[in-house]
Amino acid sequence: MLRCKKVTRLAKRDAACYNSGMALLDKFLSSAIKRGTLTLTDHKGATRSFGSAEAGFPDVSVRLTDGRLVRDLALHPDLAAGEAYMDGRLVVEGDDILGLIELIGHN
Repeated sequence: MLRCKKVTRLAKRDAACYNSGMALLDKFLSSAIKRGTLTLTDHKGATRSFGSAEAGFPDVSVRLTDGRLVRDLALHPDLAAGEAYMDGRLVVEGDDILGLIELIGHN
């Protein structure tokens, strides 16, 4: 019984970390991406879009395959993004990593 309570407590903590991390990531991307669009799909399949389509700016789709990645990106975005891309936990759809770099760089 003790083990079940511990697992439930950990699941609640992980959900709270995910929700707060996603709120931070949403806030950051909403303010950072204005021109061009970034479509973000989390590990649960929920999709969010940031920015607006504009000529000369790419439209990029990114998928997060791991729920813990949201927390990692919120805490250490500079390190977590590159590591997650290399590990396959951050997937740039259409393998358009240059489009993602261009989108971030032009905003």
